[in-house]
Amino acid sequence: MSVAPPGLSALLDALDDATSRFSALLRRVEDGSVSAIGDWTIGDVAAHMTHGFTEVYPAIVRGDGSTVTSTAGIARMTDAYLSTHPERDPQVLAGRIDDGHAEFQDNMRRLSPETELTWHAQIVLPVTAMAAIVLGEVLIHGHDVAVASGQAWSIDADSARLATLGLVPLLPHYVDRAATAEVRARVLLILRGGHGGRARFVLSVDRGTLTVEEPGGRVDCRISADPAAFMLVSY
Repeated sequence: MSVAPPGLSALLDALDDATSRFSALLRRVEDGSVSAIGDWTIGDVAAHMTHGFTEVYPAIVRGDGSTVTSTAGIARMTDAYLSTHPERDPQVLAGRIDDGHAEFQDNMRRLSPETELTWHAQIVLPVTAMAAIVLGEVLIHGHDVAVASGQAWSIDADSARLATLGLVPLLPHYVDRAATAEVRARVLLILRGGHGGRARFVLSVDRGTLTVEEPGGRVDCRISADPAAFMLVSY
């Protein structure tokens, strides 16, 4: 992977803004039992986010890693948490998210941008990727809650670009190796708009593996997308 990651400070600033807006969104929810996404209610989404901010990511940032042994196991971990933690009041969970986020921010800002952390499935990622994962979760689940509760929610181009670029080191771990065993293709992705200018990188698939490269050479497909739209589609 040769694409430069976004700055850690910029990611954490964007996360700070998004999480503040997310907890405020939850506090305006009148009925947490409304369906939000899949079989999750708004209360379920809030509980899932509470799990991340108070247990999952604090442990990873401390260096304790994760007990999840595969990316497929992440959903099972979440289901187990939701089945054993019954609180679904959005106002209560908003307070817990605020507390967890404050500690997460403090611990993350103490780390060097060169720090590497062990995520689920023993995947080692740069600290910028960890911040991007959490930022993406907040932006996407904010959208879910807002749509379900009839509220406004925005995913600005700069935050979406930061999250997408920060997630680049994780992409090779999400390739369906069987489905791409005979595939050789290069896709140029262009994220446009916002104050940060265009971001460009190539996703190169070569018979079951993915590498992310700087633009250059022949490509088989070009995708030019608004960063927020691309985030919603890709998630």
